[in-house]
Amino acid sequence: MPVLDFPNYVDGDVKLTIHPDVYRLHLNVLSTHSKVLRSLLGPPNEINPLQHIQGMDHQGAYNLNLIGEAAHKFGVFQLQVPQQFTSEARGFRAVDYIPVWPVRTRRCWENIFKMFYLLPPFLHDDGPTRNILDNSWRVVELATDIEADDFILPLLGAALEGYGQELYRCISDDPIGWVNLGLRIKSVIVYQESVIHIVGRWHYLTDEGHALLSDPIREICQRKYRDLQFDKQMTDTSILNHPVDDPQNRDVYTWMAKAFYRQWLCNSIADHKTYRSLDGGAAFYRAINAGGNAYLQVVDLEAHLVLLPIEQDEVAVMEHRLGQIKDAVKHLVAYLLENRSRFNPGVWGELHYLTCCEVTQRDIPWLTDRAAQEEVALLQTMNNALPALYMDNLQFENRNVQTSQIIPPIVTERPLPSYSTKSPEGYHDCTPTQARSDVTSVVHEPDLSDDISVNSFISPPLWDEDDSTAHTESELPAVPAVESLTAGCPQNWDEGDNGLVTYPSPIFMQSPDDVKGHRDDT
Repeated sequence: MPVLDFPNYVDGDVKLTIHPDVYRLHLNVLSTHSKVLRSLLGPPNEINPLQHIQGMDHQGAYNLNLIGEAAHKFGVFQLQVPQQFTSEARGFRAVDYIPVWPVRTRRCWENIFKMFYLLPPFLHDDGPTRNILDNSWRVVELATDIEADDFILPLLGAALEGYGQELYRCISDDPIGWVNLGLRIKSVIVYQESVIHIVGRWHYLTDEGHALLSDPIREICQRKYRDLQFDKQMTDTSILNHPVDDPQNRDVYTWMAKAFYRQWLCNSIADHKTYRSLDGGAAFYRAINAGGNAYLQVVDLEAHLVLLPIEQDEVAVMEHRLGQIKDAVKHLVAYLLENRSRFNPGVWGELHYLTCCEVTQRDIPWLTDRAAQEEVALLQTMNNALPALYMDNLQFENRNVQTSQIIPPIVTERPLPSYSTKSPEGYHDCTPTQARSDVTSVVHEPDLSDDISVNSFISPPLWDEDDSTAHTESELPAVPAVESLTAGCPQNWDEGDNGLVTYPSPIFMQSPDDVKGHRDDT
């Protein structure tokens, strides 16, 4: 059937009127995809019963009119029965008067009929982008009402994916509405995109937003959010403890830059500018990835002040050292800045939150249920096969027992050597003829009667004075006298030290009295 003939096929045997729109479609298509229309028109290959003949015109085509009904939001079709009297009365509405249906209702029925013929639906009006979501929900409701959801919903998901970047922008604007739609139509792409944006904007969620999420979706989003928070904390720790590269070129400026950088990072964490911020640390981690003058400058460009206690000629050196540290930690935030959504920031602009959440098959409810069902089916198959396999193995073992042969003894040319080693202390010597059960081994067990933690954790070992491994006084080397150790060391005696000996450090020696600083004032 030609696609261009839609919505009026020449060979169509069903005429549907959604005033003022008229469709001429095929009975077999409508009856195959919709159970409600099948019950109204009958199976496609069945001889038409008498009650359906009245709804046929002189060409043998059914005439269906869409009428309003309180239980059906989009109306229901009814067979048009020829009127037995005229309704041309002055001042009265005609008996067969059919009201004009709203544009949205007519558009929804049109999309359903298009998808029956595998044609792309028209979901985007000329209005705001939210119309795609609203029109999609109308298609879902109507498909459920006429019991055609098994055929329509997969096609709706494929049609939405055809919108590309326009769809992904709509999802970023309203991820909660789209995640519920993705779960309803079982669209992997719509569901993944929505969860990524919800987790990225988790700090922005209100109580109303939490209530709009169903329990399975809320549980999955909370778990992904906790995992992402843990990754951010580990990233902050890695940046804080990142070592200084090139140890041969380390100098005092390197350590000053490192201390300055760590102080800034700790202040950022304390001020909730990292993973605890409203944007989830997006601005913070993007600044670290940019490096350079994106953050932590040595000179305040507005006030023209040096932010460190250094001279003017040392500013360039400190900026170079800070630049090295910034470049060294860029790769630590690469994972957090990875865009795992299909939203293109180059087309629509950069989002104010992170989209690095990874949604796998384990996070998709209907795929997880399918995998669980496959595992259950596999277990049932194995349980059904195990009894038969057990009986086969049992019969095989019985045959082996009945036909078993006497195994001849092993004869060696030379006898095996016999060892007569002395048993260790604490063990009894046993002869080959003595059974192992007759031998009582000496087992040394500690006394735990006074240990109150025996049922909880293993306590650390304590020193036992009676331990046989302890050295006696005669075995330990003699400790030399204190006088012999301090004989060759310079000593500073202080009567106020109660007899303690202080030794001047070879590193931090006492400065002369005439030295007041490390810099020449001249």
